[in-house]
Amino acid sequence: MLTAALAPAMAQRGGGTIVVIGSWTASVGSPIVGLYSATKAAQIQPARSWAAEFGGSGVRVNTVSPGVTRAAGQSDPAVAGAHRRHPSRGDRW
Repeated sequence: MLTAALAPAMAQRGGGTIVVIGSWTASVGSPIVGLYSATKAAQIQPARSWAAEFGGSGVRVNTVSPGVTRAAGQSDPAVAGAHRRHPSRGDRW
């Protein structure tokens, strides 16, 4: 990964910022987007490891995990209502 190659130089320089784009789907099971969820979860764990490894050297590592948004013209009811069924609030799929 590019980050693994660049992070040591950031640490040696005394700081830097790494931003990983995750997704809220990484923390829930879904019959519709299983592979996507697994891929996003696989991106989040290295970010935790990089924060532990390089944080003491001034390198900040953040993961941004956007939620569901509704786009103009979106008509699929399963997707359109997903923001109301988030498991973190105790809802079930």
